[in-house]
Amino acid sequence: MKKLLQKQVRTVSSDGFTLIELLVVIAIMGMLMGMLFPAVASARRHARRTATIAEIKNIELAWQRYYAEYRRWPSVFGGMNPEIFPIPVMGTIAKVLEGENENGQNPKKFRFMSFKDHNEAGVPVSPFFFRQSPVINPLQSVYFCKFDTDFDNKIRPGMGGAPFDPPDNEVDASVIVWTVDESGGKNELFGSWEE
Repeated sequence: MKKLLQKQVRTVSSDGFTLIELLVVIAIMGMLMGMLFPAVASARRHARRTATIAEIKNIELAWQRYYAEYRRWPSVFGGMNPEIFPIPVMGTIAKVLEGENENGQNPKKFRFMSFKDHNEAGVPVSPFFFRQSPVINPLQSVYFCKFDTDFDNKIRPGMGGAPFDPPDNEVDASVIVWTVDESGGKNELFGSWEE
């Protein structure tokens, strides 16, 4: 009798996954990916933030080297006061930092700065500039600066209000540099005077 029962019992071999096991594995992988993607996005944002702050500090240092070499700040097109109005780091201003003698502003052709990235127009931009997205604001992720033109080592509050015309309070500095991250509609300011 025992032999008969043993013959009737079929052995189930596990040569592969059952459908339920496969669905469970896929569900687990989906949950893990769902937890991983936000972490990767956060790490990327943190890397862009770190790179932006480093480049802002480098631009500030480049302007200080410029002043040490020429004992003056660059003249700004249109006679705008660069202590009151934000000066975008583009055109002549950017070329002077990159070693060109635009309008006689860098006669020794010293290269004070090499920018990591430029937009399609050749303007230096921060790591927050996205080439894939349509540019709504032509000054998206461009660097700006203000200079202490009355040489009292103070940059006064802007007239237009932060984030596009900082600082909010007086800053003890000879030059300040900033950019604004407009991605995601946040308008987050990154400035050389901030910690």
